[in-house]
Amino acid sequence: MRLKDKVAIVTGTGAGIGRSIAEIFAREGARVAAASRRAENGQPVVDAINDAGGQAIFIECDISRVKDVRGLVADTLEAFGRIDVLVNNAGVNFAKPFEQTEPEDWDRVVNTDLRGTYLCSRLAIPPMLEVGGGAIINIATVHTLACLPGAAPYDAAKWGMVGLL
Repeated sequence: MRLKDKVAIVTGTGAGIGRSIAEIFAREGARVAAASRRAENGQPVVDAINDAGGQAIFIECDISRVKDVRGLVADTLEAFGRIDVLVNNAGVNFAKPFEQTEPEDWDRVVNTDLRGTYLCSRLAIPPMLEVGGGAIINIATVHTLACLPGAAPYDAAKWGMVGLL
């Protein structure tokens, strides 16, 4: 119960790493605000946490949108009264040769992976400071050490995450 009485926002909880983080945080006593763009992916995670005796809420959120992130922070505060931990996990990627990457491809990845990390951090920090501080965990990638051919937007966004905070 290392996270007893803590409140954590975890983005990208619909699958994979985000789902596992949310489940582990809940098992360790955290109340979890699980964010995902699609309810059909995120709600089952919350249901499983609550069925196992944890406390979690699902918040539908596209982290690239300011309005959605404001709602994520506000809904978390309304449900749990504080924010202690933010896990910036949500991300998107694709593989395509650089010369075929369209500006829309670039924007989709960078707006989610880097802008979303900025927005979540920027809006979660004030409530964290109100309770004496907190922790922000940015999930990056080995792509920050060795880039993957065909993943230029993802690589650039994850490099940006490393330098963000």
